[in-house]
Amino acid sequence: MSTLPGCNSSEFAMLWQAENGRIFYVQAPIVQWSTNEATIQLLPEGSEDESFLAGLQPSRDPVIIGHGHRVGICHVVDNRYMFESGKAAFSLRVAVQRSDFTPPIEVALGSTSADKLAELRARRLLLNENPYVESRDINAITQELFIEGQDTVIRIQRSPFPDLYRQFGSNPGRFLGIAWISAVVQLKLSACVVEVVTLQLSSIKLGISTQLNVSFRGRRKKQYQNRPPYEMSIEGICALT
Repeated sequence: MSTLPGCNSSEFAMLWQAENGRIFYVQAPIVQWSTNEATIQLLPEGSEDESFLAGLQPSRDPVIIGHGHRVGICHVVDNRYMFESGKAAFSLRVAVQRSDFTPPIEVALGSTSADKLAELRARRLLLNENPYVESRDINAITQELFIEGQDTVIRIQRSPFPDLYRQFGSNPGRFLGIAWISAVVQLKLSACVVEVVTLQLSSIKLGISTQLNVSFRGRRKKQYQNRPPYEMSIEGICALT
């Protein structure tokens, strides 16, 4: 057994073009993010990154951007290209249109509260626990609809980690950074939580198989003035291979 380095943050920004589903992970060494706008310096790692970033021109088309613990549905206001000492960089200025992804109304399923449903959704996302299985049973279908997320920006059917590992696993440090920011973005877009308090990822090789150790704590949106927000803690392992 060998333990690979872990991470509790990411050097990458995640940029997700909503209209075509394209997702890029780009190093972002400098980020300024306020309530309504953000400026992000992005360092392309190859021609594909550079072509994608150059194509992000000012428009009202939505782009989902995540960096650190912040996630927003944005539109590009300005995109400045820079070149220094043989390296290209882009300075992207965006307007943040939305950063709260909790639906106006969240409902329970029988005795399972909306908070518990969100926790089941987070466990699926982080640990691949009870992933989606096609069924014709009406009770199973109903339960699945509630667990995936109702009126959320995205629905969670399985963990993204195994697919990300197949794509980026040859570079463990890069994989962990990309897995981290991907998880933060999806935790928020699927309304699992509004605040990621801590997220620690580390991978372990067991012979020919690899697992991801996950330690997560997050808070949901406060519903009542006289009660603290619901807080969830998730510890476990997601199989990557």
